[in-house]
Amino acid sequence: MVRAGYKQTEVGEIPEDWSPVLLGSISISEGGYAFSSKSFEKEGVFQVVKMSNLYGGVLQLKRSASFLNKLNALEKRYLIAKNNILITLTGTVGKFDYGYSHIVREETKLLLNQRVARIIVNEKEACPVFIGYLCKTPIFLRQFYDLSKGGTGNQTNVSTSDLLSVELPFPKQYKEQKAIAKALSDVDALIASLDKLIAKKRDIKTATMQQLLTGKLRLPGFGEGKGYKQTGLGEIPEDWEVEKIGRNFSVTAGGDLRKSEYSKAQTSDHLYPIYSNAITGKGIYGFGSTFDYQGQYITITARGGIGHAEARDGGFCAIGRLIVLNPIEKLNCNYLTEFINQYVSFANESTGVPQLTAPQVSQYSLALPTCDEQCEIAKVLSDMDSDIEALIAQSVKTKAIKQGMMQELLTGRTRLVDAAATSKTKVA
Repeated sequence: MVRAGYKQTEVGEIPEDWSPVLLGSISISEGGYAFSSKSFEKEGVFQVVKMSNLYGGVLQLKRSASFLNKLNALEKRYLIAKNNILITLTGTVGKFDYGYSHIVREETKLLLNQRVARIIVNEKEACPVFIGYLCKTPIFLRQFYDLSKGGTGNQTNVSTSDLLSVELPFPKQYKEQKAIAKALSDVDALIASLDKLIAKKRDIKTATMQQLLTGKLRLPGFGEGKGYKQTGLGEIPEDWEVEKIGRNFSVTAGGDLRKSEYSKAQTSDHLYPIYSNAITGKGIYGFGSTFDYQGQYITITARGGIGHAEARDGGFCAIGRLIVLNPIEKLNCNYLTEFINQYVSFANESTGVPQLTAPQVSQYSLALPTCDEQCEIAKVLSDMDSDIEALIAQSVKTKAIKQGMMQELLTGRTRLVDAAATSKTKVA
């Protein structure tokens, strides 16, 4: 049943004073140019925007960057302008790696490459930023994928002319379009500021680690009057020691997965994490009903992406020959995890898939301050991690809020402008 004040249309339920509109009635679309890769430079004035630069719907200019320093008359026609909406046109069947769109917010020196289209909105008819957000909605994407046609191999394509047949929900009043665009832009600005702050905090932590983990910076209460000495790990404080991992840890490798005890999700019967050689998600493969290790340990990935350390605490299992370090001295596993990840470079001594063995890991060296100093360094870095994690959580929450706002605002379920009080003039 359609609620009061709304109507059912080809693009779903929308307000009575909105109408479905063809993208082609408010814009034109253009394809990119087949720039010669032979003329690309690693640095230059004009960057060529390829499909890879739009992966995920965010303009990532550092990704596979290619430049041109001089443009001929034809190439100049493909300069990207402010308010252009960029969309990738070619992708892999079964994967959402095409249909990614991005609204350009400022003047650029970017060039439109082939298989990337731009939508140029008639700004007398519609707000480009509003249309840019509509191009990220399921309403747009469902129609986009329906338009896709087979290409070579397992590739699918959408033509620039086909884009114009997409139908979108459209507020007739320009003022409402701008209000929606501003609300979503404000949230995007908050997300960008959070992500920028996260990157800055991570850089600060990296710089702090480089100082604390080498002893170049000593925390209050440690190292007063002490000098430095040269070691195989470089210059370290003279009251620190260099010792092999095998001297301070019992080094073993994880076993096979016990399928009878395994659950993909954590349940009341499967409480204990099972860690594998994966790096993402802290290496959690699933959960088991029993554990092989209990207490504070370090695990090190031993196959594929070798050498990544994680501090572990509590009961857990390790599979896939994941290396497990059990301290036999009084050590802080959090400190040593940071040190290993920052300063220990494990060499691959096998052919084929990179892998490490327990005896190999045992031979690598660590720089060891006293346990008390290890704990204080670990606390400083842990506090930084907590700060970063809080910002990440805030960013994730804000992104979820934005998704909800898009669903509400771009379909007219929530109105920012009173339809009865809105001016009938299209251009504000």
